[in-house]
Amino acid sequence: MKNYENLNLSNFLKIQKEFERIAHLTKPYQSAFDEISRSLQPYKDSLTQINQALELSKSDLVLNNITHANDHLKLMMNKVTIPTSLFEEIQGGHKTWIEKIRPLQYELPKIQGIFQSSFDQISKELEYSNQIMKSLNFNSLSQTYKLNASIVGDLEKITQGVVFTYDKFSESLQTLSELTQLPSFIMPGATREVFTGGLVLKTLIDHVEPEEEDISEELIIEMKEETSFCVQLLHEIDPSLALMHKGAYEAFKGNNPDRTRHILTSLREMWNHLLWNLAPDSSVMNWIPNDSGELIHEGKPTRKARVLYICRDLNNEPLSQFVEQDTLSLVKLIKLFNRLHDREPQLTEKQLQALLLRTDSWVTYIAQISKESN
Repeated sequence: MKNYENLNLSNFLKIQKEFERIAHLTKPYQSAFDEISRSLQPYKDSLTQINQALELSKSDLVLNNITHANDHLKLMMNKVTIPTSLFEEIQGGHKTWIEKIRPLQYELPKIQGIFQSSFDQISKELEYSNQIMKSLNFNSLSQTYKLNASIVGDLEKITQGVVFTYDKFSESLQTLSELTQLPSFIMPGATREVFTGGLVLKTLIDHVEPEEEDISEELIIEMKEETSFCVQLLHEIDPSLALMHKGAYEAFKGNNPDRTRHILTSLREMWNHLLWNLAPDSSVMNWIPNDSGELIHEGKPTRKARVLYICRDLNNEPLSQFVEQDTLSLVKLIKLFNRLHDREPQLTEKQLQALLLRTDSWVTYIAQISKESN
């Protein structure tokens, strides 16, 4: 044992002398290294400023997309005040619009009121979404949770994709006729998806709760009511899905120290099984064209293929692109929460509530779309 200790000490002293020798050799060059570092500092500062400017430009792009969509829908709303145009454009609309209008016996003021109320709600949600997106700082998210830059960059890119495809979808609807050809829940539901997705990110980035809440609690309550029947939709598709949903909420209300993991596991399982139920392998594979390599992976349909299959009967490509990005956004959020739970066990009540609302919103939207396609 003594010889072994002497050998270790001898090795350590040799390594120490080697480091001293290297330090002695490099000492004359240290001043040169310092000078190079000082000369490069202005370039480093410039790169920092460029990166900050790029972050601002990305933020501005997202805000412009939301503003553009809101302005476009307001222009469409103006047509509702033109009686002849209104009646002409809603003829032959989707059954969900006809069901809303039929009880009114084509009384123009009441019909106008339905459209006005719907557009006003959409506009309000978009304005709040704008506030949320304006406040998001993805660099702060990276620093707070010590996340890899590529993970945060990917999340930011997907968020931009959701807003961009929402804008393109709204822009594709040029007339009330085109709007009413789609189910009445489509545009309000898409707007809710943008809002709830942004809300989750805001709760993560605002790690310290602000003294004054700048997001309307009333609006969040309204969205909870809008999505409250998602359990019924899940039960109609497969009762086991409703049980997974119940498990997530029971875990949230409980005091189990590992409740966050139970919530995330239930949501992930429910999400996966719901998508498989709405778009089974055999049905999707029969629907996919033979030359669609990007829609098949290892002999099975990709997530994109399943989403396109669910949206197939709506015959609106911009909408399908939005739903695809929106679904990808939820997947990334659930994965992010799992990663954060491993590092930060004490996720806040608001963060978990926001994720539950985000999931309920997506479940309601995708299940409604599927129901109208069958």
